Amino acid sequence: MPGDLTADEVKDYLDGKALDLKEQGGSITMRKAGITALAVGNGHSINNAPWEHEITFLYSTGRCILRGHRPCEATCRAVQGKQAFFGFTVERVAKQ
Repeated sequence: MPGDLTADEVKDYLDGKALDLKEQGGSITMRKAGITALAVGNGHSINNAPWEHEITFLYSTGRCILRGHRPCEATCRAVQGKQAFFGFTVERVAKQ
């Protein structure tokens, strides 16, 4: 199905991306190995636009566990059987 998005695809996309930690005063570069849990919620697309999925994740920095709260959104579209990402938005991150 065009809107199907797997946790592994999201982890691959996030590997090497900066995660802004405004409340903690900086940012980190995410690594796939640091993502300890990730869930992909149902997605939606309106008028054949790219799909948007809610994402919830836990990320270990080695010093603390960060939790990405909803709404974290991944925007993507299937291209030749793979997901092409157009963006990933994290609204809020909290230490757990």
